Amino acid sequence: MIQLPPEDLGIISLCSHGQSLALDQSGFSPDWLTTSLAQRLVASAISLARDGKPVNILSILSRCRGLQPGEINQAIEIFKNGLGPVDFDSAKERAYNIYLHRQVSQVSQELSGLLASRKDEVLAWLPDVTTELVQAIREGVTYDPRPSSHAKKELPQVAFVSLILGMNDILRGGYRNGELVVYAGLTKHGKTTTLNTHVVDSLLHRKKVVLIKTENTEQSATAEIILALTGLSPDEIITKIFLGNETETGEARQERYQTCLEYLDDYLRIYDWRWLNDERLKRIARWDRPQVIAIDYLKQQSAGFFARRTNSKDEVGDLADWLLTFAKEEGISILTAGQVSDQAAKMLVKNDTAEPAILYGSARVGYASDLYALIKRHVVKRNTAYFRVWLDRFTGVLDTIHEIPLDTSRRILSIPRLTQGGFIL
Repeated sequence: MIQLPPEDLGIISLCSHGQSLALDQSGFSPDWLTTSLAQRLVASAISLARDGKPVNILSILSRCRGLQPGEINQAIEIFKNGLGPVDFDSAKERAYNIYLHRQVSQVSQELSGLLASRKDEVLAWLPDVTTELVQAIREGVTYDPRPSSHAKKELPQVAFVSLILGMNDILRGGYRNGELVVYAGLTKHGKTTTLNTHVVDSLLHRKKVVLIKTENTEQSATAEIILALTGLSPDEIITKIFLGNETETGEARQERYQTCLEYLDDYLRIYDWRWLNDERLKRIARWDRPQVIAIDYLKQQSAGFFARRTNSKDEVGDLADWLLTFAKEEGISILTAGQVSDQAAKMLVKNDTAEPAILYGSARVGYASDLYALIKRHVVKRNTAYFRVWLDRFTGVLDTIHEIPLDTSRRILSIPRLTQGGFIL
């Protein structure tokens, strides 16, 4: 028996009739739905549509891990019965109205209590309640400016530690749920290697990760991550022809590749930078619920990053400021890198400097970051990455030096858990 409310069924019907991507592009949020089951089903449908995969009940259930038997049976019944076509705008508007009703009802209950208990202090509490209602109209969510409300939100703190001891030193303890880390790097000196290492490091913790590429293609990025996780050869990953050796059959190596790919489908999303703007990145945070976002690397977009065009002459600086706020609002660890300017590059090639380097596009990127560090190849130890943390908002300890060896076969920094080879989870 179908037990979902009509507003949830209407949105699910849109997904079952091929409207999942249109919903995503319209700014729809799963929070609008009333039941957690509908939220999960619709979020999975949109995630599949984004990946260009078929949206059907089997593929949706494969992404909805942890559903109870009763929920699975109900989901199957919903899609089996077809639900019939519904009008897109009407279904979306109804879901949004019901969601707004829930939001405003909470404020209304508070208002009723205040009218009854503090009727002689209207001017003391009315501005706060009014602000919440105005925010609901403008943004679709209520906003409470009182410190007691803000105090409930988490401050950046270590969510999990790196498998690389040296990386924990650089990150000042580990990955934090609301931070912006920026590496200033020279060309071919390890920006992508370092960010791929963060991706692999996080995946080995079973954390959901979003990787955003600005130069290489999504398929190249996927191949790089598979290479790092599996230890298969680049030729095997490119050609999909798996050759056996003295210790392992070709079939076993092919199975390792497939197992890795299935795992990545659950925990990793890779997006092209050209497709993104601030509104879409917010939607990614809502749908994919990543704990880590790696952006390789920070630079100006030809079409502009902000959905609402501005006249700013420093879009890279604006982007860094926005990413810092976004990381803290969503509780996400954001790690990125930037290309240093020509003058700074000449200085860094010759020697080291205690002064933070200015990145192409803006001097504000370093000021926006929680951790701002130099990365380059070690002058003497060629297969070692050299880091210098210039700025640190967490501990206040500035200007520290760190070295981490490279794993040249996997093209990432050395993760001890991977030294024995194989896809280890």
